[in-house]
Amino acid sequence: DHRDLHSFATGGSSDLAGALQTGKYTGAKELGIALCDLVEAAPRVFRQHTQSVLEGMMKIASSMEVDQHCRYMAIEFMLSYCEAEPKTIRKVQGFAKALFDLLFRYLQNPQFDANWHLVPDDTEEEDLEASDDFEVGASGLDRWARSLKSKHVQSIAATVVAQNIVSTDWRLRLASCVSITYITEACSHDFRP
Repeated sequence: DHRDLHSFATGGSSDLAGALQTGKYTGAKELGIALCDLVEAAPRVFRQHTQSVLEGMMKIASSMEVDQHCRYMAIEFMLSYCEAEPKTIRKVQGFAKALFDLLFRYLQNPQFDANWHLVPDDTEEEDLEASDDFEVGASGLDRWARSLKSKHVQSIAATVVAQNIVSTDWRLRLASCVSITYITEACSHDFRP
């Protein structure tokens, strides 16, 4: 029943916040997975509460003191919503930029093995069961860019990338280069002559 789904969507978001506040990360992760499944299957259920649900998920994903898997689940929810309802996401004032900024921040936290130059490259992961913030940021940026219109993506990312590509901090330069790569790949159909 549509009313039951709507009730779960709104109540589930509140329950998720409560579980995180009390440190019940296992329950929060399970509830978050259920919310991700729901947004993929029936994104319209969240329409009346889009702004508040996205703000809550952004708060979770932005809080580095929150359990890593719960943060990744919140990003998964937001990206799934972007993919399912890109027009709705573009209408939420400042959300697409805030999500880009968050993913860009995740890209600044690479975890390299001491012998990174000897380790073969992994294949790209399609979901966010990644092992570190950098992987989540890269995978998320790819999905973010693919779900939004090229013009929208370019207007959001251009200033951040241009400012940071010349930074003295190698992490900011790396995040900028990775951003350029994923955005160019995702928007390649618009860049062709």
